[in-house]
Amino acid sequence: MLQPIRNNWIVGIWKFDDTVPMTELVNLANELSQDKHGIHRDFYIRKTSKNQIGLGFTYMPIPSSPSDKTGTKKILDAYIYRVSDMLKRKFGNQAVRYDISSPVHILN
Repeated sequence: MLQPIRNNWIVGIWKFDDTVPMTELVNLANELSQDKHGIHRDFYIRKTSKNQIGLGFTYMPIPSSPSDKTGTKKILDAYIYRVSDMLKRKFGNQAVRYDISSPVHILN
């Protein structure tokens, strides 16, 4: 029977114009996996709409201090700001949007 085991993950998908080559999304996943602020556990690439492709992920933030609570709005906002800024610089208007949420309850 499945049981919720975590609620501190950030899960989502970064969406791009479908003219972005698959190899660039794979390279992006490799770059994101080196994040010093948390651990990207899984990545996947999928079609998200007629003219968009997405890089989906699961991410567990590492608190900067014992008083920080993972999954809080502050940590989520910091993650979105940090990565979306990098994506805008790297992909320009080809980085279209995102759908990201936290907390997420992972079932195991």
